[in-house]
Amino acid sequence: MLRNSIRVGPYATVNHLEVPNSWQRDKRAGRDWWLGFKQRHTVTIRKPEATSFQRASAFNRPMVNVFYENLAKLMDEHHFEASSIYNCDETGVTTVQKPKDVITAKGKKQVGSLTSGERGELVTAVFTINAAGHILPPMFIFPRVNYREHFINGAAPGSIAKATRPGWINQEVFADYLVHIANQTRCSCSHPGKTISIYDIPALAYEAQMQAMTARNIISKLESDSSDSEVEISYLESDSDFEDDEGENLIEGDYVIVKVKGKLRDVNYIARVDQLGNEYEGIFSKKNTSKEGSFFFVPDEDNGASFAASDVIRKLPTPKSVGGSARRSCQLQFSCDLTKNDIH
Repeated sequence: MLRNSIRVGPYATVNHLEVPNSWQRDKRAGRDWWLGFKQRHTVTIRKPEATSFQRASAFNRPMVNVFYENLAKLMDEHHFEASSIYNCDETGVTTVQKPKDVITAKGKKQVGSLTSGERGELVTAVFTINAAGHILPPMFIFPRVNYREHFINGAAPGSIAKATRPGWINQEVFADYLVHIANQTRCSCSHPGKTISIYDIPALAYEAQMQAMTARNIISKLESDSSDSEVEISYLESDSDFEDDEGENLIEGDYVIVKVKGKLRDVNYIARVDQLGNEYEGIFSKKNTSKEGSFFFVPDEDNGASFAASDVIRKLPTPKSVGGSARRSCQLQFSCDLTKNDIH
C-alpha cells in the first residue's frame, strides 16, 4: 500500500483513540507516524509486479499444497537425484542497455546517457539448470521469419536457436526445446523416468513409426531403391499431375504458387517452402523475362515470409536451372504452363 493511501484516521475514530488534529484535517496519518510505524514493524514501500487474476487465483495455499504433495509422491516413487531435477526459465535480452543511475544537480529536468539506440530488438534466451549446478546449452529465439546458422556465431557449444516473428517463445518452439533437453541429458530407461512394461511397446512403436513416416523419408527411400536396382522412374510433369496436390503432400524445398491478398485483387507469387507447420515459411521468387520472351524466376533470399496452407494454390514440379553461368544458375524455369495463374 502507498503511504499517501494509509487511512488510519477512521480506524482511530471508531476505536475512540486520541489522534493529532492533522489526522482529522488531512484524513490520513502524518509522515512522522509512517516513519515510526515502518521502524517498529520493519516494513517498506515496494513497487508491485503486475499479476493477472488467473495467476493470482491459481497461486494460493491449497494449490501450493497440492503441488508439494504431488512432488513428494514423485520423489518417493522415483528417488530423483539432484542431477535429475531441472529448472527452466526464459529471459529477454535487448540490444539497447538500460542506463545506470547518475548523480546530477537538483532541479535538472532532462538527464541523458548515451546508448547504442533508443529502441532495440529483443532476443529471448531460454536457460535450464539442474539442482547439482549443471547448466545446459541455451536456446535463443530471434525476431525473424527464417533462421540462419550465423545467428548463433560465438554462442556456447551445443546452443540452438529458433526464429519467430515477435522473437518470443511459443508452443512449437518449446516442444523443440524439450527435444534439445532430452538430447543434452541423455534421457533413457536406465536414467530415472517412466517405468514401462511389455504392453507399452506397441504404442511406442506406433508413435515412432508415425514420426518417421514423413514425405522426405519416403521419397529418399524410393530414390535409393531406384538407384540400386537401376529401375528408371518417370515423373509426369503435366498440369493435371500437380493440380490435385494438397498442402499435406508438401515437403521442405518444394515450390508452390501462393495467393497473396491485395487491396483491389489477389496476386499470385511463386515461393519455395522452407518450413512446414501451422503456417508455412518460404522464400518468394522474382519473375523475369529473358531476351527470347520466356519467363524465369529467381528466389529472393531477402524476401522471406510466412503464409497459410489455404493460400497455396498448387504445387509446382521441380524447377530446372537455366545454367550457363553463376548468375544464370539461380534462374529457374518450370516445365508447366503458368500463364493461366498470372504469376507476378
